[in-house]
Amino acid sequence: MYTALCHCKKKDNAWKKKCILRFATWNIKSFNNKDQETLKELKDNKIDICALQETKKKGEGQLQYDDYLVIYSGVEKQTRAEEGVAMAVTRKYQSNIRVCSYVSSRILVVRMETEDQKLNIVSVYSPEDNKPK
Repeated sequence: MYTALCHCKKKDNAWKKKCILRFATWNIKSFNNKDQETLKELKDNKIDICALQETKKKGEGQLQYDDYLVIYSGVEKQTRAEEGVAMAVTRKYQSNIRVCSYVSSRILVVRMETEDQKLNIVSVYSPEDNKPK
């Protein structure tokens, strides 16, 4: 898990509290039928944005759950699902999303903007070369 500090506004010459954006990455080996379990883990660990690999979802799109928006890019619908990437973004940061680029079933880019920063978050899936086929 990675954490990044962002800027908070001062009030009465004192910082109220640190704004922390929590990133994670997770090879989940299939999002299908494990979506609620996966999102519960993210919420329990207070993860704001998580790059997910090997989701095995088909097509491209977005799914809204209670606390997270899941943006995914996978293989074509008629193809056997064996790869795929996604990004889970907590409700708090969904309004900061500007562009979702579905590059391929192995690369997804989400561009976000805050008051002071522009973020390009990339989820990439690259299987091992020596993995048995």
